Amino acid sequence: MDLTGKYEISSEQICWHCNTSEFRFDCTDQLIPLQGFVGQDRALKAIQFGLEVEKPGYNLFVTGLTGTGKASAIKTYLQAIVDERKQQGVQFPIRDWCYVHNFDDPDRPRIIEVPPGQGRHFQSGVEQLLKTLKEEIPKVFASDEHTSERRQVEEGGRAVYQSRVQELEADVRAENFGLQFSQAGVNLYPLTAEGTPIPPEGCANLNDEERSSLDEKRGRLSQRVQETMEGLKAVEKETQDKLYALNRSVGEIKLTDLFYPLMEDSRDLPDITSYLASLKAYALNHLDLFTVDGEQPAGPVAQVPQSQATIQGNPLLTFEINVLVDNSHTQAAPIIIESNPTWGNLLGRIERRAFMGAYFSDHTMLRPGSIHHANGGYLVINVQDLMANPGVWEGLKRAIRDKEARLEDPAVQSGIMPPQGLRPQPMSWDAKVIVTGDENLYRMLSTYDREDFWEMFKVKAEFDSQIDLTPDNVQDYCAFICGTCTSEDLLHADRSGVARVVEYGARLVNDQTKLSTRFGLIKDLLIEADYWTGKDGSPL
Repeated sequence: MDLTGKYEISSEQICWHCNTSEFRFDCTDQLIPLQGFVGQDRALKAIQFGLEVEKPGYNLFVTGLTGTGKASAIKTYLQAIVDERKQQGVQFPIRDWCYVHNFDDPDRPRIIEVPPGQGRHFQSGVEQLLKTLKEEIPKVFASDEHTSERRQVEEGGRAVYQSRVQELEADVRAENFGLQFSQAGVNLYPLTAEGTPIPPEGCANLNDEERSSLDEKRGRLSQRVQETMEGLKAVEKETQDKLYALNRSVGEIKLTDLFYPLMEDSRDLPDITSYLASLKAYALNHLDLFTVDGEQPAGPVAQVPQSQATIQGNPLLTFEINVLVDNSHTQAAPIIIESNPTWGNLLGRIERRAFMGAYFSDHTMLRPGSIHHANGGYLVINVQDLMANPGVWEGLKRAIRDKEARLEDPAVQSGIMPPQGLRPQPMSWDAKVIVTGDENLYRMLSTYDREDFWEMFKVKAEFDSQIDLTPDNVQDYCAFICGTCTSEDLLHADRSGVARVVEYGARLVNDQTKLSTRFGLIKDLLIEADYWTGKDGSPL
């Protein structure tokens, strides 16, 4: 039986030709650029589902061939959702995050969460406070009133001291001995009846009984001198304690006055008020930091934990605020697309400073990554880029699983560098993660990382590489061509040019009933056509 005729087609049927009579335009500049996406309803519904389900693990893995427009689709769709929620009056959970010195454990910097815009305000407030302290504290200790009070305390201690010394000298004189004060201590020497010192040769001429009596007196007086000297030390300490109490009292009154505006401004932010209270106590224990040339107001200084900042010669580092994430200009949920997800770019980093042959870090050297900026919003990453950077995939999974954004050093974790001791408090973290990649990577992760991967990426959105050739889809193709010509500053196309591009989309999938959604290739064709059109000097 001859079946040749059954499958025979005419030459006109070999290629599909776009009918330009169905176009309702003469040139693409008469169209409105495409705002939506061509034929990806199923993928967009999956994305919508994943973004709107506020449950743990409902992050997205988006697959599709390169050039289907999935990256732009995700970004545009996310922005549309954010704009819609903003119009509905939805409050987005965006905050500012600041690292401050931890006075209880300097190697574990504290993180403070404040409303958007308050981070910079808090930072500038503490900077102004430090400037004011340097100006006002020296004035307090240089005032006439404080100088008079200090003089009274010092003169009172000096009077008691001199009285004790005079009393000792009188007791010693009564026993025919004299006193000599020196840096080495107090020396006793015998006197004659006329009150002059007995020379060494005179002591050698004494008989045994006289020498014994002299030694007995010297021993008794030495004990008296020792007791008196201990009493004098107690007088000096008591005087110093009074001066310290006076300085502390005056300093506390002034510090309370200077700290009050900032404390009052932050009364609804308990983390800030707690930090300011610790900072005030630190300032009170280190009043010398604010005096001229670092002169310490008299009195003992309380023992406080010494931080790396103090070791590095900058005790005022405790006043510095590191605004890790500043959302002062963010009005809605942030959308962060990380195109180069290295460890530092994605997860943040801890910088170091060389000091006396060693490396140190402090809270001012903590730098954020994309996950910190995306907190409260959306983070978009390509999984192939993730896999190209060792350790980053595991770090991202930890952040999703623990709901914490930790600042860690991968070199320290791998043992390449010795531990630096700095372990910042992690940021509480909640963001939607959208990972893009091809089907092969999705299957690989599903197979070899099944437990974590399926638990954290429960939604899969697959972009199709081809769509049905329908009048609506052809119209969307025309709108896409218009948008590409506009965005890429290309010459617009007339009806015949548009028809050839649509036919090219059908040829890419080798199907007269389908159109390709690899819009990257369509865009390339339009750029090439623009080049040759320019060579020909044609307007369209």
